[in-house]
Amino acid sequence: MRGDDRICVLSTGACTAVGLTAAASAAAVRAGIARFLEHPTFLDQHNEPAIVAHPPVSRPDLSLEERLVEFAIAAFADAIKAIPNAVEFGPLPMVIALPEPRPGLDQQLSERIMARLSENLRGLGVLSAVMHGHASGGAAIHHAVQMLRNGHGRWAAVVGLDSWLAAETVGWLDKNRQLHATYNAWGFIPGEAAGVCLISNLATARERTVRPCALIEAVALDREEVPIKVDGVCLGWGLSRAVKSALSALPEGEQVDMIYCDQNGESYRADEFGFMLARMGQRFRAPADFIAPADCWGDTGAATIPLLVTLATQAAERAYAVGTLNLILAGSESGHRAAILLRTPNSSN
Repeated sequence: MRGDDRICVLSTGACTAVGLTAAASAAAVRAGIARFLEHPTFLDQHNEPAIVAHPPVSRPDLSLEERLVEFAIAAFADAIKAIPNAVEFGPLPMVIALPEPRPGLDQQLSERIMARLSENLRGLGVLSAVMHGHASGGAAIHHAVQMLRNGHGRWAAVVGLDSWLAAETVGWLDKNRQLHATYNAWGFIPGEAAGVCLISNLATARERTVRPCALIEAVALDREEVPIKVDGVCLGWGLSRAVKSALSALPEGEQVDMIYCDQNGESYRADEFGFMLARMGQRFRAPADFIAPADCWGDTGAATIPLLVTLATQAAERAYAVGTLNLILAGSESGHRAAILLRTPNSSN
């Protein structure tokens, strides 16, 4: 592939529990700031308020769908402000990463969100949605990359959206012992957020004099045969295959500098991650070094991968990144796994 055909990240945007922009969210995560709150109406099985995470602008009087659209618009505005000549790029195809079907989600959620975004955001091209949960962002980036390589647009937006904050969803998590509570240390904090990545190829970025904030070296997707809630022992084969596939894009001997992942406190995810490292540890500069921001902004589900890309690009831009080669990992409850290899500039570049 010619150098100018390589896919790059132009900018990112975020709306999270710890910040209303990419810069603010990344700074809060770097500082270890967490924003967890007692929900005013959701109770766990011990009748204690459920602990949740949501953006400061979240309005409980709005429906889940309306909140997600507001978060998406805010994160998109954050990303697009870094592209002063955006109108010159032409129509913007958008791929939306959404949660998997689960209790508390309307089956028509994707159609209604796409309709609302079409009404609220100007200049959009074709909209499509991927409903694969945590790994949705990886599938969405893969789809957007293929669109660009096939000549369908000069740039594309990947928007990750999720919210666990529906009464039926929280009750379902609690029933399945996934809700973090005083009686369950191995659960997670349900959150809601949006993350946006604007991508193009290098030729377009150079033509429009936009300095890319990262190169997408590889996107790999796979499936885990023993996902969570399924009888059996997960040995991390799906995640291992995804990582191996992504790393095959590297020269022999080159190591990953930092891992950004969706560890959220669940033992299933920790075990799966550990099995992957046991197989692939030699491919990482420091296998024990990883960044898992769920301990700051809660579990962000389908918004996770665009938000992890945001953390990696912000670290490079602010000159506190550890190296330049980053691996972004996420896994869905249904078994979808995604691994993205992201190369950020040196701070001196």
